[in-house]
Amino acid sequence: MHRDYAIRPLTGALVEKSFPFAQALGICDLARWRAFVASYVGSPDSGAIAAETQHGYVAGLLFYQANRHDQGGAALVCDPFVVADMPRYATPAKALLEAADGLALERGCKWVRVVLPATGDPLNAEAVGCEGALFRAGYALESLSFRRRRSLPAGKMRVPAPAKQACRPRTSAR
Repeated sequence: MHRDYAIRPLTGALVEKSFPFAQALGICDLARWRAFVASYVGSPDSGAIAAETQHGYVAGLLFYQANRHDQGGAALVCDPFVVADMPRYATPAKALLEAADGLALERGCKWVRVVLPATGDPLNAEAVGCEGALFRAGYALESLSFRRRRSLPAGKMRVPAPAKQACRPRTSAR
């Protein structure tokens, strides 16, 4: 693990200390932040960790869940992954990625997948940002995902119809 950062579970007082990162995730109040963090903590297959500097500043957060239903083998999915703007020599992203590798091995995962915010590189610096750190750590761009810009109106949603024949695949071949 990188010597400039201590990796700690995101619990207790560290939840409040990490609140400035909540805005990067679109969370504006402390109660919602606590609830968001709590939604990851408590299961052996999910959690949250923080990279803390030697002076006690939180430099990055990584939330994770083990996905055991992946075709290529179990994967530790790190989403969200948020890192503070740090000088070139500081590598909180590297410390968190090394910790993610350890978490994946502990949970029997074959892969580690990292999801960055849609706004792009959270560090706002091409050479030293999260994307660059991921490429340097041996990660490859795997896919892009999209979601609707606005949520669907709750009143217009309908309950899905039950399948007529549960295990029969639908095909257009005759």
